[in-house]
Formats: sequence, C-alpha cells, structure tokens
Amino acid sequence: MDNTFIVALDASSGSHVEYVVDPHFKETFNVGVMSANYSAVWHSLPQVFVGMPCQLQPVVQLLCEEVELSFLEAGRPCPPWREWAATINRWMSDQYVDILVPEPTATDDELQSAVP
Repeated sequence: MDNTFIVALDASSGSHVEYVVDPHFKETFNVGVMSANYSAVWHSLPQVFVGMPCQLQPVVQLLCEEVELSFLEAGRPCPPWREWAATINRWMSDQYVDILVPEPTATDDELQSAVP
C-alpha cells in the first residue's frame, strides 16, 4: 500500500484552507476479511479522496468501525493497524515531508530546485 498523499493549502481566499488529496484512499481500506455489509461500503468508496481534514476524520472513523465489525463477524480479532488511532495517523501524523510547489511561472532553475 502506498502511503503517499498530498495536503494542499488553498491560500487564494486568504483563509488558508487545507485539502487532503489521497490517490490511494480506497486501497487503504481493502481488507481480506469483508462482510457483505463492508464489501458494499468498500465498493462504494471513491478511489481518490479529496476533502478537508475535518471531512476525512468522520469518514475514516466510520470505515474503521465497519472494518472492526467485519472482523468480528468473521470471528477474528481486528488487527491494531486497522483501528481508528492507527488508521487516522496515516493522514494526521506530525511526520511528513513538506515540499513547496513552485508558481506556474517558475523558471526551469526554480523547478529543478523544488524537486527533492
């Protein structure tokens, strides 16, 4: 599973709103043990999540609850990395790499220096 996602800052309105863009969102919740209910929920998920962190948190909480119920229904314990605290940490961790994105009018030299 790829743990790469983007937190984009929209400063255009002056309010500096953050958006999480995760191109692997659906895959994050793919589990080997899927009850019929969880399978239906999982199949309805978008492949990519785009939204504010305050929108992401309740979605992740609901999905973690459904994963836990799915494991319980199968008579298996839910792995700790599938629980809410571990899962939400994927997006809310304080360990990240901050990469500044150059302006659209950046020169080739500015673009090169922005690449890690």
